[in-house]
Amino acid sequence: MNTPPRSTEPAIIQHTQTLAEAREAIARIAAQRDELEHQLRLLKERSLDLEYDKIVAQHQCQEANRSRRLAEEASQVLVEDLKMLREEHNTLAQLLTMIMTVD
Repeated sequence: MNTPPRSTEPAIIQHTQTLAEAREAIARIAAQRDELEHQLRLLKERSLDLEYDKIVAQHQCQEANRSRRLAEEASQVLVEDLKMLREEHNTLAQLLTMIMTVD
């Protein structure tokens, strides 16, 4: 058989250990890479969720502003109606006063 000389055995052992350490380091790096890719996917999903939430919030804000404008318009209409009712009340009170003084 072709056996390496004894003097090279420590070098072969050292080389084998170095290869094993390199494989372990590669495995660790691969695991870290997989974890980082997983975290990146989660961040992208969260980013999409936040973008959707932003769009929904903008829509709700627009709806709230529209509702506020409608409420302001309705309030103005009520104020005008109240003014008309006061005028009618005053007119009726004057008529009633005139009727009471005629009798």
